[in-house]
Amino acid sequence: MRIRSVIGVFFTMILIGLTGCGSRGRSPEMFRVSGVIKLDGSPLKTGTINFTPTDGKNQVAGGTVTNGNYSVQVPPGPAKISISSPKVVGTQKAYDTPDSPTMDIIEEAIPAAYNVDTTLEHNATEAKRDLNFELKSSP
Repeated sequence: MRIRSVIGVFFTMILIGLTGCGSRGRSPEMFRVSGVIKLDGSPLKTGTINFTPTDGKNQVAGGTVTNGNYSVQVPPGPAKISISSPKVVGTQKAYDTPDSPTMDIIEEAIPAAYNVDTTLEHNATEAKRDLNFELKSSP
């Protein structure tokens, strides 16, 4: 009899825990934002774009940039946008030995005003789905 009570309490706790998790079957509202990113008039070959909500209520959304094009599912509301693109500026030895393999030295191709110290912002709504960027190497 005692085992039945323990098992019953155990399954009841599991059921309570499962029904308390999640958003009752609804996923958060998201908007697809897409566009073209250009640097000095040319499409950005490769990179990333991130939307960081300024209200702190949603998760960061991001995606890749390929040949200037991107498309990202973002939560509604205001967000800071950061755009990044790696650029190989040289090579160096991986180890200080004669037979060491070399590795690329990579720097950020986009000015800090568009990523680390971003000034880019967007308020995602149903009506604002197209978002293009014309970035300059010297903002």
